[in-house]
Amino acid sequence: MSAVDETTYDVIIFIHNMNLRNVVRDCLKEIPGFQILNSESDEQSLEYFQTYPKAWFIHDGSQDPQVLARTLGKAQGQSPLVTRPIYLILADVSKGILSIALEFNVLKVRSSDINASSIKQDVSAITTKLQTLKLVTEVMPDVLKYKAEARWDGAIATLKVAQLSDPGNDQILLELADTQFLAGDVNNAMVTAESVLSRSGANLRAMHLKARILMRQKKFQEASEILADAEQNSMFNSARLLDMGDCLLNLEKYKDAKDRFQQVLKIDPDNAAAKSGEAKAVILQGDIDGALEMIRTFTSDEQIAATLNSAAIISARHGRNEPAMIMYQQCITLLSKNESLSARVWFNFGLAYMRQNNPEKALACFESAVMLDPQFIDASHNYHVVTRRLAREGKGPVANINVKQPLRPGETLIDVDFYGDTNDKS
Repeated sequence: MSAVDETTYDVIIFIHNMNLRNVVRDCLKEIPGFQILNSESDEQSLEYFQTYPKAWFIHDGSQDPQVLARTLGKAQGQSPLVTRPIYLILADVSKGILSIALEFNVLKVRSSDINASSIKQDVSAITTKLQTLKLVTEVMPDVLKYKAEARWDGAIATLKVAQLSDPGNDQILLELADTQFLAGDVNNAMVTAESVLSRSGANLRAMHLKARILMRQKKFQEASEILADAEQNSMFNSARLLDMGDCLLNLEKYKDAKDRFQQVLKIDPDNAAAKSGEAKAVILQGDIDGALEMIRTFTSDEQIAATLNSAAIISARHGRNEPAMIMYQQCITLLSKNESLSARVWFNFGLAYMRQNNPEKALACFESAVMLDPQFIDASHNYHVVTRRLAREGKGPVANINVKQPLRPGETLIDVDFYGDTNDKS
């Protein structure tokens, strides 16, 4: 127990059964270095999580699975790799709780022989485990700082140096793959993720990352199959449920998609992406009025734009142009006071008309986009490209002198939709 003797640990105890709580407290009191924080509720635990970011968390798991997932999710730090030590002591164990433990990097689960001796053994095992995680905990603060600043080269270099110290460390490799993916290097991200899966085919984070790469490549069927396999092990990862929902939307399985978003909301009732996803599923099922009622409760213009734009893009992708156009118009109406976002919706509107071989209406949309945001270079570029094309065909108007010719050269239309939020999109 030398590691415990030399170090002070704050430990949050949130155990409902008083007898068990007393056993745990008495055990910890006998071990030098532990400072005990008793929690009586989720709210008090959350306060402790914020005040003591490195404190251990000991819990008896006596909550509904969704609530337990929410609690452990809040217990995590900025990254799954630097989460606080979590120790579950369970009177009853189930596949659902074990899957949650797997999701949230619980360092130890005790479900039998619950007594002072076994708890002391577990505490010793956890402190030993923390020593093996030392490399990860040392490099992650720098990696997280680089990632927060979108300095991908710095994050990748730091992780590669760490990888040289421990080539077989899957946690370092997956953080590297995630950073490569965020930096747009999907090919190397796939290679790195596959190297982990070659050793551990059921690694949930590696499976999820591979699915995200496939989504970026618009291979939604392949991605959904991987995510479905992951669901066999756990249905309590909000990020993975959100991605599965997005896959199902793109595969026109709207009812199943809505179910995934609602599962996220059971875990995290305030999740904006899940609310947006549910509204998109309702729209794509044909209930635009019902979806608009949901959308009017959204707290930001960005969320409105993300929801309606994404639904319109998916609808148009599957050849359902009329509802897509209605969604663009509704979005413009709802965003009437936000000129920058409205400009980008008009830009998407213009792309939709171009894909329908209607350049005259597309031109009017691009012009509206530039009038709302004169600095929107993509819109002004497309405006002049379409103007010149129509002029060559002898049916174009004289270019609007108020739409400045952009510096970007070329006659190629910029054909990439704007979604309206900062999340990675497929």
